[in-house]
Formats: sequence, C-alpha cells, structure tokens
Amino acid sequence: MTEPYKVSILVPVYGVEKYIDRCARSIFEQTYQNLEIIFVDDCTPDHSIDIIQRVLEYYPNRQDQTSIISHKCNLGLAGSRKTAIENAHGEFIYHLDSDDYIEKDTIESLVSKQISSNADIISAHLIINENTKRSIYIEPLYHSKDEMIVHILSQTNNHGLAGRLIRHQLYIDNHLSPLIGQNRGEDWRMTSMLVYYAKKIAQVNRFLYHYVMNEDSYIRSKKTWKQQKSSLMQDYVNYSSLVAFFKGKNKRYYDIVSEKSALKVFRMLLKALGANDKVFYDKMHMEIFKYKSEYIKRAVGDKLYMLLRLPFSYVFLPLYLKIGKR
Repeated sequence: MTEPYKVSILVPVYGVEKYIDRCARSIFEQTYQNLEIIFVDDCTPDHSIDIIQRVLEYYPNRQDQTSIISHKCNLGLAGSRKTAIENAHGEFIYHLDSDDYIEKDTIESLVSKQISSNADIISAHLIINENTKRSIYIEPLYHSKDEMIVHILSQTNNHGLAGRLIRHQLYIDNHLSPLIGQNRGEDWRMTSMLVYYAKKIAQVNRFLYHYVMNEDSYIRSKKTWKQQKSSLMQDYVNYSSLVAFFKGKNKRYYDIVSEKSALKVFRMLLKALGANDKVFYDKMHMEIFKYKSEYIKRAVGDKLYMLLRLPFSYVFLPLYLKIGKR
C-alpha cells in the first residue's frame, strides 16, 4: 500500500525487562515503513532500555526512526505519555504499552482503514494474554461516535487508549493532555475526550493488539493502604476532571460521568471503612455531597443515600452493610 503519512508509535517504559524485547520487535517488524518510534524511559530501574537498544541493532531500517527520551525523574504513565505526545511528529499517533505487543501488519491495517474512511480514531479487536490463558475482546461496531462515547463513559466496553490509531491534531487543536501524576483512570479520561472531539470513528474487524496481564505492573501489584489511597485519589482526579470537562458541553455525557464519579467516591468510602481510616472517610464523605442528590441516588440507591446523610454514617454504614449480607 502507499504510505501517505507518518505514524508515531509511543511507548512508555518502566520495569518491563521481561516483556520489552517482544514489544520492541513487534514494532520494528511492522510492514508499514513510515514510522516514528518513541520510547520514553521513565527512570526504569531495570535493563529495559539496554534491551531496546540491543534489539534495535538487528533492525537498521528502524534506527533513524527510533528515539529514546529519558526522564530526569519518574513521572508515571500519564507523564510518559505526555512527553511522547509532545515530541511526536506523525499525523497519527498509536499508543502501545511496553508489556504488550502487536501483529506485524497492525499499523498498515489501521492506516488502510483510515484512508478509506477518513476517520479520526480507528480501533480494532484485542487478544488478552494471562499466563497460559488467552481470551478475546471484540470491539463493538459503533454506528456513531455518540454510541461509542456513551459506552465508554458507561464503562460497558473497552475504554483503553492503547491500540487505537488517533489523529494527532485532536490533541493539538483541543489542548488535550494527560495529567502528570494521575496515572489511574487516565485512559478513561483521555479516550472519552478524544472521541468527543473526533468527527468520525472507524474499526478494523481484526485482532491486532495483544494485551498482556502483567502481574508486576503498577496497577496489579499489591500495595499498602497508603499506596492504595494514592492510587484511588489519582483515579478520582481523572474522574472529577472528566466531570468538569463535560459540564456545559453535553448534559447526557455529564450525567453519566457524574453518576460514575459519585459511585467512585462511594467505593472509596467503603475502602476507608475497610482500612478503618476515618480521616480519609470523612474527606470522601464531604466529597460525595458535592454531587447533586440525583447522581448519588443513581450511584448507590435511595437507602444508602439516606444513610450517608446521617451524622454518624461512619458507624452506621458498616452495620447496615453487615446486616445486608446475612
């Protein structure tokens, strides 16, 4: 096929020395030649960067296309993606997580669909790899971007950013950027905003992206309660940011996100109860009542809403939940 434009493949790198060889080879062996490949070294403590450099030696045609940008301090997934986006020059961007990998004709297939459809975002199906087990995720064939964004906001379908071909100009024209330090919930926030601004979406009816369930990843690793609180707050910052984004733009989307955000706070309340952390509970108790009662009631129901309004809900809520399990 003709290759009318450059595609920037963006890869954040941190603690993935067991996976990065396969990821890098899947990029370097793409049938689509007009690539810009950006790895962001987020102060990885292992040999991931050494492995990338060693693998790159076997692909001389990719050496001039590949750059490794090193952070001076760890900025997390969101910060790494921000750095990569700001340094990308391709007309389209493709996010790839460094423990995952792609089929050899992934970019060619996505670009071909983009050319025939003139879409701003092109998606495909996923293969999920967990140890020796494999499962699949079939991206729905959305009939409109409105249908897609409702499903993403409702969290009924995949809201991941990786694996989609995205027009770079969507980021530039609409001043979209990941929030540095807010790594949890980053995909949900960014994908929703990008789809909102897209004029057209399309899909390739093939399995092109291999998602690897990495037990050592930041999200899946075991954490202390202090670390859990930090992750929960990062997630919530992205949720509340999306609430603010849709306010005044689209009431339907705003309603969905507000309900999801209220539910997120309620779940954080339950986590605080489980950890016996009244200070964090009180903080989140104040936060949940920043939402209109209609959103809280939709998220938790009328009974729990009334219980949350009681002065001593920290005492009564666990009792109510314990009785309800009997």
